[in-house]
Amino acid sequence: METTREIPFVHMSGSPKERGVAHGTAVASRIADNIAFYKRLLKLDEGVRVAQSNKFASIVESFNPALKEEMDGIAEGAKVDPTDIYMLNARTELLSMSGVVQSECATFFFGKSGLLFENWDWSEPSKDMTVLLSIELQNGNKILTFTEAGMVGKVGMSSAGFGVAFNYLYPTGVLDGVPIHALLRTLLEADSFKDAVELLSKSQYKGTSGNILLANAEGQAIDFELSGSSISSIPMTGNSIAHTNHYLGGTVNDPEAGMGFLNNSYDRYARAETILKETTQYGVAEAKKILTDRATGNGMLCRDFIPEEPGHTPTGTIASMVMDLPNKTLHITLDPQETGLEFVTYTL
Repeated sequence: METTREIPFVHMSGSPKERGVAHGTAVASRIADNIAFYKRLLKLDEGVRVAQSNKFASIVESFNPALKEEMDGIAEGAKVDPTDIYMLNARTELLSMSGVVQSECATFFFGKSGLLFENWDWSEPSKDMTVLLSIELQNGNKILTFTEAGMVGKVGMSSAGFGVAFNYLYPTGVLDGVPIHALLRTLLEADSFKDAVELLSKSQYKGTSGNILLANAEGQAIDFELSGSSISSIPMTGNSIAHTNHYLGGTVNDPEAGMGFLNNSYDRYARAETILKETTQYGVAEAKKILTDRATGNGMLCRDFIPEEPGHTPTGTIASMVMDLPNKTLHITLDPQETGLEFVTYTL
């Protein structure tokens, strides 16, 4: 394991169980902290939490059996109850049961340069529980995924030439399907961009919610909005695409879902659209400049940490990342609000 700017960088290979053990062993203390954090945040009766976590583990096992093996390996390596690892990997779905509204992320893609980039907005304590996983799959493909310790994946890129970005969307249906983080990791395991798009286009994701932006090194991109009850796709038009935390599909999903909870999403999207219209260069420097935008008001893309609702820890931008898909490099930093910050570069 390597650590740079407080982000542990964990290398994993071998069988699913071996990969999980390596993950759990390397960041056991962060996993313990993450478990404690979500137990506090969920506010679920213990019996309900355990039952629901096990239910989602069974859904993952049916969907992608290797991921269930990897989760069990994480628990073994970290010396924790497997149910707690299942909880982490279904945290979005369990939070929806608790009535906790999340405000995560602004995602972008430059078609001309193949840059997929994102601000991850979440609870301030979570930045100290992040991990960057380098995963060598048994088919020879490699994945870089930036996520929370104890979770099998989130956003990232594959040596197969494509990347995956993610935003929270307020669900319009009950979340009792494939946990979104298991789906994100499974997409990264696809053999090609085409295979990932086909996998995501299937109708089996009822009960799963989130916005997923898929893009490849050749400049292609397509955005999928999963509401929990439906799925719609938004193709990229022009040179770029952006998404925040509200629905853009409209005809399939409710564009006002979450309004009153996620109002800054509309302002951030308007700000993003304005910046993209003014953008004439499409390099890594320009992507970083967008991610660190500190415009005043609710349109600020690089957000300060502020309380969003009673009992919730302050929420803001915990990390910024740029995935250079053609060059297979990932640029990432914590605390992007700082002036003079440096992004650390990792190679796939």
